[in-house]
Amino acid sequence: MRSNFLALGILSAVVAIGACGSSGNTTNDGSAGTTGSAGTTGSAGTTGSAGTTGSAGTAGSAGTTGSAGTTGSAGTTGSAGTKGNGGMTGTGGATGSAGTGGAAGATFMAIEPCASMTSYVTGMTTIATTAAFKYSPACLKVTPGTKVTIDASAIHPLVGLSTGSPNNPIPAGPSAAPQKVTFAKAGFYPFQCNVHFSIGMTGVVWVE
Repeated sequence: MRSNFLALGILSAVVAIGACGSSGNTTNDGSAGTTGSAGTTGSAGTTGSAGTTGSAGTAGSAGTTGSAGTTGSAGTTGSAGTKGNGGMTGTGGATGSAGTGGAAGATFMAIEPCASMTSYVTGMTTIATTAAFKYSPACLKVTPGTKVTIDASAIHPLVGLSTGSPNNPIPAGPSAAPQKVTFAKAGFYPFQCNVHFSIGMTGVVWVE
């Protein structure tokens, strides 16, 4: 530390001596050289003039508007047609007469030996007598206007009965010969053998 201070003091002394020597031996320095003048600043370049603006193009003239077409004249209205005379009214047709009603069927009558509808046969026009003292068929069904032959003889005399429908066309007899009977009206017309009726020799013609 001390050595440092010592060195510093020596250095200061040397500097002081140098300064004194300079002041005693001053010589005349030459005059300072002339400072050169500043170079001339170039003038700014000329600014080019703005280009000429082109003139606007000439606007085309508007096209000519076509004239309106001629309106056609209205067509001639046709004259009204002649009105025809009204046709003649037809006369009404004659009203048909009402149809004739069919004859009403007779109410079923159960007469021995024909107690039910199923007892009757159809499609025949002859009633015969048998050796068994019966009629065949004993129960016959026909339509109005049918002619039926009923067998009869002295042994089996035929008798028409009034126990069925009124106006029995079978003769009340007794008839000893076969009888041809036309049944014009609907009804039940019974008959029998006047000798053997008690043993069941009876029959009925049903007209419908």
